Amino acid sequence: MLPSMEQPPILELKPLPSHLKYVYLERDGKLPVIISTLLTDEQEQKLFQVIKDHKRAIGWTLVDIPGISPSFCMYRILLEEDDKPVRQPQRRLNPQLMKVVKKEVTKFLLEHCIEVFMDDFNVYGSSFDHCLSNLARVLERCEETNLVLNFEKCHFMVEQGIVLGHVVSKNGIPVDPAKIDII
Repeated sequence: MLPSMEQPPILELKPLPSHLKYVYLERDGKLPVIISTLLTDEQEQKLFQVIKDHKRAIGWTLVDIPGISPSFCMYRILLEEDDKPVRQPQRRLNPQLMKVVKKEVTKFLLEHCIEVFMDDFNVYGSSFDHCLSNLARVLERCEETNLVLNFEKCHFMVEQGIVLGHVVSKNGIPVDPAKIDII
């Protein structure tokens, strides 16, 4: 297998909520990233250029993670008859990688442009251009340290997000209404 930059993979994309959309770094629908639908054309072009300039910081397949052999990560589990395989997402970083991430992210915490919660982080700024500048610095640092971000988890330039059942935005942190409806 070749890295996504050399041979873009064919991906099965998930439907997105109305405030998000896919844009593609390569022609023919290759190398998708997720951005806000609320951006102006000019903002979208600026964001697109920053992401394209730092696309080594984004991973689309296991091959895109430097230093990890896909053959090491892929294995077969023999199932007994009548058993069905179940795919469950992994939610934790291994302890060594967590130390590296914390160390690198801590440098940015001192610069007041990034907030970290467990394995998520948010880059922010006082304006679109300030946030874009901070994003470029974070992506550049990811490239320098071989930290690769999962393209499905990166939502660029959104105005709000859900963390632990709460909607986080510039207006505060109320409980996600969808969680209340379930109760």
